[in-house]
Amino acid sequence: MTTGIRWQRMLDEGEIRLNAPNKKRYLTFFDDMMAGDTVLHYLTALTSYELAEKKSSIVAISKIASNPQVIGNKIVAKCSGTSHLQRPIPRAALEKINRKSKELKKLLRMSMRSYLTKISESNFKAITEIFPQNRKVAEKFMCSRA
Repeated sequence: MTTGIRWQRMLDEGEIRLNAPNKKRYLTFFDDMMAGDTVLHYLTALTSYELAEKKSSIVAISKIASNPQVIGNKIVAKCSGTSHLQRPIPRAALEKINRKSKELKKLLRMSMRSYLTKISESNFKAITEIFPQNRKVAEKFMCSRA
């Protein structure tokens, strides 16, 4: 989950990453993450007009390039192979998935405020296939950890 401002900055810099303050609360989010994991990038609050249609939506998929590291006062996990979805997937569409895992149900109840949450492979597939335009992007990530 990230804001539109930070997302745009990462796109401009050419480096997509997950980062959080180096605090115990955030360390727990990164504990199980490892290189090769798949990440769905969800945008929250937006300030730019160009990103308005992507508010509260999954906009891209990446791989975690290396295990998270503490760098200064931040926990950082660099991403690679980021692919932007042709059609962002709004939170409202996630609600319509029939067979939600326990983790996805919890995430939706929390209004997508959890920093990082595991989801099942079947939910990953259901999410990425909500819109047929996104299937090709998702297929390259299907055979890996979600």
